[in-house]
Amino acid sequence: PFAHVSWYHLLLDGSAFLFLYATLRSESRSRRLGAVAACALGSVLTAWLACPAVAQIGLCGLSGVAHGLMAIVALEMVASEHRTDQWLGWTRFAVVAGKPLVETLSGHAILGALHLGLLGTPIAICHAGGVFGGSGGSCVAHAGAKVPVALTAQRRDQLKAAIVRELKARNAVMVVHYYGG
Repeated sequence: PFAHVSWYHLLLDGSAFLFLYATLRSESRSRRLGAVAACALGSVLTAWLACPAVAQIGLCGLSGVAHGLMAIVALEMVASEHRTDQWLGWTRFAVVAGKPLVETLSGHAILGALHLGLLGTPIAICHAGGVFGGSGGSCVAHAGAKVPVALTAQRRDQLKAAIVRELKARNAVMVVHYYGG
């Protein structure tokens, strides 16, 4: 699965792979290699199970792995504390999961015509397999992680300070009533 048909094919897959590998948030080499392995396993197994032509024409390239790494990067953004990153993460995940779905249903790589025959015989379902492998691997890797459901104390204090600053900036008058005996 790591052979390439042409220099163009190697450059296209290799640059996407290296860029995405470098953007993984985990600094642990074993977690990064585990992510690559999950993407590769998902890509190869899906192609082997769903496409009998693999036995005849073979399988080459890293595009399935790159699609899986794109899914992992998108899911890492979804797990961010920032709303914009979460929204962008879900958007990226929808695109990276939707593209292989369309390719699998049509049987053709979406951008395949742009490559002028320099990629060999694309097996569209490899991209979907990479997304499955990457997403599944990401879920397994983060299964024990706590998902913040409430504000952290630090974030709560930051919001309080911002509210106080805004009230002071507007010269707001705060009235406190005390009814006691």
